[in-house]
Amino acid sequence: MKTYTSTEIRKKFSDAYHSVRYCGEPIKISHHGDESVIMLRVSDVYSEPTVSELYKTASKSGAFAEEVPNSITYEEK
Repeated sequence: MKTYTSTEIRKKFSDAYHSVRYCGEPIKISHHGDESVIMLRVSDVYSEPTVSELYKTASKSGAFAEEVPNSITYEEK
């Protein structure tokens, strides 16, 4: 993992951004010796739900129920 100081990251932000986004390489950012910040891709932290996870959530919510409570019906005129 590359480490940049806060001054370096300001100067090389575009390069660092592209390295993280397209190569998936996280970057550590230090400030006065404190290395408490890391740049990561969102997809590396928050994964997309799988089809089975979506199905499970929809099933629990009643989305697949045969009768939909409080449904609105329309009459043809």
